[in-house]
Amino acid sequence: MDETAYWLARLRATRTAPEFAVPDAAELVRVAERAGRALAIAEDGDQVPVLVLGAAADFLPEDGDGFTRPVATGPVRLVMAVCLRCCWLDPDLPIYPGRPTTVGEIQAVLAALGESYDAPRLGRPLMALRVTGYLRRDGDLIRLGPKVALWSTSELTALRQLHELLPEPDGRFR
Repeated sequence: MDETAYWLARLRATRTAPEFAVPDAAELVRVAERAGRALAIAEDGDQVPVLVLGAAADFLPEDGDGFTRPVATGPVRLVMAVCLRCCWLDPDLPIYPGRPTTVGEIQAVLAALGESYDAPRLGRPLMALRVTGYLRRDGDLIRLGPKVALWSTSELTALRQLHELLPEPDGRFR
């Protein structure tokens, strides 16, 4: 098996790989670009540089090509916003990997927003966000997933401006 194809497949399955483990990162970047994908380097929770696979910035899926992505529902968007606030306490710091949070913290922020999410209701959006790479679950802890490391500077600037609109992880507004 071609080693570059192996690493591209591995990145599609696991979303990240330690940068030091990839033997020919330059070739992997070229192959990924030909496939309409992009590679980014981010640091994981242990400060280890990792490669993250995502779509190229100018990649627009065509209808019926199998690459179209479902649009997130209102509950998924709300839970993602709350997880961002719980995991990214300081908007002056890099967004990824952020700090771990708990279901209890997420529920406290949702309650402060007037939303009641019991475990089953919260589980569905958390699962959707985990499956798509926006969140990671480590036992009882929830972390931002590697997909957020791919967000552009302009997207992060917009998020920084909105950061204080959500309550803190304890449910209090500043």
